[in-house]
Amino acid sequence: MASLGCLPPELILEIANWLLHNVDLHSLACFSAVSRSLHGLVTPVLYTDFGAIAFEWAAQHGSIATLERAIRYADDEMDLINPGNFVSSLEHPLLQGDDDADPLHIAAKYGQDKVVTWLLDHGADITASSRGLCDCYYSDLIWEDREGESTAA
Repeated sequence: MASLGCLPPELILEIANWLLHNVDLHSLACFSAVSRSLHGLVTPVLYTDFGAIAFEWAAQHGSIATLERAIRYADDEMDLINPGNFVSSLEHPLLQGDDDADPLHIAAKYGQDKVVTWLLDHGADITASSRGLCDCYYSDLIWEDREGESTAA
């Protein structure tokens, strides 16, 4: 009986790329989990194209193994660690609610102390700004409006 494992690696990668561009990320991840041989071929595709999303997910959920895997397949690991804010990838359904933050901010927000330490050990910028993670970001205009309201009351 024929199986996916009998297909040449080039064809399996074509199937993976088709799933990636025509179906969804979840389907590609499921395809990767079918067997060890498929996992070995498809995992680099997942992390090359979705490394930033995987990195943020790992920061939120405390998975240092996923951080390390994403780094392994990244063109430049510092692009994942200090991305200059992941606005577009944070709009992904796996990561709802964080408007403008680096993985360090996300890990801190979700109490992932080991991930915070890992990120700092790997060069995360502790001075990077964030927005949308808490109610502590206000523009000068908002502060002026609030001061005016408190004195008018």
